[in-house]
Amino acid sequence: MNSPTPPRKRGVPVLTNRVAGTPAGKRKQPSPPVSPASSPSRDRGKVTGITGMADEEAMWDELEQRLVRQIMKHVTDRLDFILDHSIPARISTILHQTAVILAEDIKQDLDKTLEVLVTHAVLDELLNIRSKKLAQQDETN
Repeated sequence: MNSPTPPRKRGVPVLTNRVAGTPAGKRKQPSPPVSPASSPSRDRGKVTGITGMADEEAMWDELEQRLVRQIMKHVTDRLDFILDHSIPARISTILHQTAVILAEDIKQDLDKTLEVLVTHAVLDELLNIRSKKLAQQDETN
């Protein structure tokens, strides 16, 4: 006894096939939304004939199109949020951390430079004092 094949196994394309596998020129244009009153009822029983199969396929195509539109809108909205909020916040954090590290490096370099300058200034002054003392000693002798 053969049971009827579910509609999804008949070769109706799924979202991933539609988005990834169909060339842009072959994509169907989205059909207008179907109101619940005009959509085929699922509990009609067994669909027979070409017209019934076409109605059922149209229903699956419409469902697929609505899912694609909703998913694309959700992805676009999320991407916009990430681009508008998350990336600037991350860049701000990274720039702040870089500025702190750079400021520390500059302070360390200034400390070393000042240490060298003061050391040279003190040595020069000590040499000047020593040479004055030697000069005074030479004069007194």
